[in-house]
Amino acid sequence: MSAITFSAFVGNILAIFKPVTLLLMSIATAYFIYGVVGVIANSGDEAKLKEGKERMIWGIIALFVMVAMWGLAIVVSSSFGLGDTNIPNTDYANWK
Repeated sequence: MSAITFSAFVGNILAIFKPVTLLLMSIATAYFIYGVVGVIANSGDEAKLKEGKERMIWGIIALFVMVAMWGLAIVVSSSFGLGDTNIPNTDYANWK
């Protein structure tokens, strides 16, 4: 049984969370777009218009928080030399 270094451990954790982060960002983007469609489709109904605007705001807030935390994680990991600091690899979504 070999010992794992802290840097390798952090790298493994980052490798696990990269696809999860992309999934959450996709969900937040879809929620924002759902709000936009709600605003456009229900422009005559004031209550549904407000509901669509709230969805758009929460979608933007979720995206901002995720991108900010992602940036903070990159700064911290590069400052301490932990794991890789690259943008997640999307080779699994190769559209050739």
